[in-house]
Amino acid sequence: AAVIKKALKAGEQLKMGEDKAVQPGVRVGKHSFEGLVKELGQQLPVYYLHPKGEDIRNIPLEQDMVFLLGDHKGIPPKTEKLLSRLGAKRVSLGPKALFASHCIVLVQNELDRQAKQ
Repeated sequence: AAVIKKALKAGEQLKMGEDKAVQPGVRVGKHSFEGLVKELGQQLPVYYLHPKGEDIRNIPLEQDMVFLLGDHKGIPPKTEKLLSRLGAKRVSLGPKALFASHCIVLVQNELDRQAKQ
């Protein structure tokens, strides 16, 4: 908790697009959602968890990738269009809506399952 508090404090004075090292292995930055997704999408595959996406078990997952999660309302239509434009791939964890914390566990489980193969 102390590290997170220190990082948040260090980030208060950052301007849009700036990053700052807080301590070894910890950086804080201030970026727009669109800018961050664009930047990450140039380096890594981006997956958007969506109930109508392709089953995650049918997708060969890479070692490094980005997963985007919405809340119980989903991601706003304008943001969905942005993600589509940026090439984010919709993937599904199953037919039912889940809590974000559960989604993270299931994604990690699938990464572990594929790593064993």
